[in-house]
Amino acid sequence: MDISGGHTRSAFLLSLLSLDGVGRAAAYKLFTAFDSFDDIRRYPDEQIATRLKRIPRVTSILEQLNQKEATEEAFKRHLAQVHSMEDKGISIITPDHESWPPFFGKISASARPPFLFAFGKTDLLDTPGVAMHIPESPAASSPFTVVVDRLSEQEIPLVVQEDDFARLPDAYRPLILVLRTGLESVQTATREIIKRVVNDGGLIISPFEMDHQHFRHDIPYLNTTVNGLGRVVVYADVPYEHPSFDEMLRLTESGLPIFAINMKQDLPDGVHPVHSAEDAEWILASIGAFDL
Repeated sequence: MDISGGHTRSAFLLSLLSLDGVGRAAAYKLFTAFDSFDDIRRYPDEQIATRLKRIPRVTSILEQLNQKEATEEAFKRHLAQVHSMEDKGISIITPDHESWPPFFGKISASARPPFLFAFGKTDLLDTPGVAMHIPESPAASSPFTVVVDRLSEQEIPLVVQEDDFARLPDAYRPLILVLRTGLESVQTATREIIKRVVNDGGLIISPFEMDHQHFRHDIPYLNTTVNGLGRVVVYADVPYEHPSFDEMLRLTESGLPIFAINMKQDLPDGVHPVHSAEDAEWILASIGAFDL
């Protein structure tokens, strides 16, 4: 599967993000409305500004977009980066690519990633999977392991973020692992995990620029990426006081099927309890039934 999304388009998106004041939302709006910097400059500033409603510092952004020499230099630099990453087996998934997760279209541009760096078996992006959140080690009495084993039997891709990886059964595959940093900023221990996941037929995803370090304020954005890569969202053994519980409540407005494994507290409408192996069949049924 060709997942490059077009070298020039990828370079255009990365170049937009490199401009001062152009964040995720602004980059997404400009990328989806225009083909290139030259395309942007064909229109008057007033028309560009209408595409950037509710974006701060629009005047500054417009000034930078009109700097032909600077934007051309940024584009050349990022085009070279795209080719270099391709040589390393790293691909860029952009919003105009056929494998762009459809759920991202249901959330605000400021909350979703404008791109995904991918390394490994990219065909998994086209296979309905389960976004799994495991913020704490499941209790011994929890049906978590039974549920995960059932998903593995059906070869359902499981999407987890880096911090939750250690709480998964060792043998789970196929796996989509979402990194909490850029690909050039992973720690030594994470490099070993990446090698293992890819060798087992899995996929590594990073929603961050290559040199991005981990910050705690990135966690909601990271979890949104995990959810967007799944067809169904599952929360395992989440205590009531944990931030993930509040996140689960907010996610009920998305329309995604949500399941809660071994949660004793009352669950809101839209969250389905999972207390046994039999309940796991509802997760499998939802994967096939839910149509984005």
